[in-house]
Amino acid sequence: MMSKSSVSSSVKHKGFTLIELLVVIAIIAILAAILFPVFAKARDKARQIKCINNLKQCGMAFSMYAQDYDGWVLYYSYDETIKLEVTWHRCLYDNGYITSRNVFVCPSFYPNYWREKVSSNKYNTYGWNNAQVEGSSYYKPDKGTGISNWRYFNMYKVAQPAQFIMLADTVGIKSDIGNTHNRQCYAFGLNSTEGRIHIRHNGLADLLFVDGHVAACDKEKIKQAFLAEMPASTSIWVAEENKATPVQINP
Repeated sequence: MMSKSSVSSSVKHKGFTLIELLVVIAIIAILAAILFPVFAKARDKARQIKCINNLKQCGMAFSMYAQDYDGWVLYYSYDETIKLEVTWHRCLYDNGYITSRNVFVCPSFYPNYWREKVSSNKYNTYGWNNAQVEGSSYYKPDKGTGISNWRYFNMYKVAQPAQFIMLADTVGIKSDIGNTHNRQCYAFGLNSTEGRIHIRHNGLADLLFVDGHVAACDKEKIKQAFLAEMPASTSIWVAEENKATPVQINP
């Protein structure tokens, strides 16, 4: 029969000492430090995949739109008579080429999803390539009376559609234009005071090209895409990295 002293001794050895407890806590902290960045990268990668899928759907919608109008797509209009402004994504949605507005918004950057009740959200979306379109032969402005105008782009006339950027991850950089400051912006330029390509996915920006393919590009690939349809230039072209850091992509 076991004595009281031996029972007491065995009970005492079942508990943790303070040092053992601290060792366990230290191990958990080390594992957390290792795993949390892995989980964060996995989450960011999932968001990027969603972003790429969004842009692919936009590309398919533009392609269907272009088939119906001999290659022409409307990407911006303002009708002074009825005070109606239509950006590219509203045109696709209102005409049934896209059924969910959430595909117009990158899930990795504010506002992250379409916010129906915010009127200014019509500007918070992937950005249209004003940098090249409005200086090209594929562009057709149609001026109306007053300040009314309609802006069209012909996808079928692009010489190198696999190199011509149509939409991109973007960020607004000026607070008084379209309420896009530090948010996704509906248009971008290369030295624009309105919006820029936003390199937000671990050093990459997702871009939709005219031929419908989507690519995650670093600043060098972004530069090469522009040079494919533009002459070599010594002008300073600027994109934006996370935390509002301008990054020069040319020369």
